[in-house]
Formats: sequence, structure tokens, C-alpha cells
Amino acid sequence: MKRESESTVKKIALAPVRFVWGLLQVVLIAILAVTIALTFVCFSRATQPMNLPVTKGMTYNAFIQDRQDALAEKDDVTFLIKTESITWPVIKSFLASYPATYSALYPKSEVSRWLRMKIWYLSSTIPTDEDPTWTNLPNLFWSVFERTSWNIQVVQDHKLRYPIIPEPTITPETGVEESTPTVTETPQNLLPADNGVSS
Repeated sequence: MKRESESTVKKIALAPVRFVWGLLQVVLIAILAVTIALTFVCFSRATQPMNLPVTKGMTYNAFIQDRQDALAEKDDVTFLIKTESITWPVIKSFLASYPATYSALYPKSEVSRWLRMKIWYLSSTIPTDEDPTWTNLPNLFWSVFERTSWNIQVVQDHKLRYPIIPEPTITPETGVEESTPTVTETPQNLLPADNGVSS
């Protein structure tokens, strides 16, 4: 009887601990699932034109390749330099996109206020032209990720230990070739209207 009562007391005492541990497991699984899903979104969108107007249709893969090519022109490029100049900024952009996306969803939250006050360059990556709803989370996160990557690897590039110069060579990859009109070409909408009066 004594052992049964001690076992019952022990179970009651450990109940809060078990509850917290179970809740923590659920939260960790949810975070892992969201991270895997958003990683898949980034990989699938990397071959599509970026949303940033300044990129003019350049894909994210082409942007990273441009950064690698620019870095390769330097002398004595080691694995460590490549990691700190290319790999780490991409990882940093991915991680930083979480609070920035949350700030886009909840612009009046403490996280949003903290970003705008403490990390001003990251606050500029919060999109205002996207639909800030949970149903649009994949597109919203990708937009933030693009802006953060561009900010860290181009705008804030001089703050890296091994800056990459020059800036990216913008090459549109939309599949549409741009043609420059010749002098003899006149757009149809600029032709004089035919009002029936002949000269």
C-alpha cells in the first residue's frame, strides 16, 4: 500500500513536467515541419525570376552563381572564404526571414517594433506589397528571403569579412528576349490619327 501511494504521489509530482515535455515536443515538431516546408519552397522558387524589381527577372540561382563568379576572381579564395561570403549569408538570410515574416504578419507586435528599432537593415526587408496573411505564407516568406539575401550580400556586402565586389551583373532570365527598336520603327500608338483630312 505504501509503495502504491508513493507511486501515485510521484506520478502527480511529475505530471507538470510530462505535460511541459509533451508540449515542447509538439512545438519542436511543428517548427521542424514548417522549416522543411519553407526550405522546399525556397528550393522550388530558386529557379524562378526573383520578385525584386532591381533584379529584372534574374533567378535566385543566377544571383548566387554571380556572387560565386565574382568571388572566384579574387586571389587565394579558400573554402573558408567561400563559406563566409556565400554559404553563411544564405543561411543567415533564411534564419533572419523568420522574424521578418512574422513582422509582416503582425506589424504591431513587439517583434516588429524590435526589428525596426534594433536591426534597421532587416526591417527594410519586410515587404509591404505582399498579402500578409497565413494563407500566403510561402510567397511572403520567399519575398522576405529574397530581400534579406540581397540586403546582406549586396547592400550590406561591405560589412562581410570578405566583401564581394563588384555588384551583381543583372541578367534577365525570364525566357523573353528584349529587342531594341530601330530608328525606322514607330510604335503603333504613336502614329498620327487618321481623321480623314488629307494634305
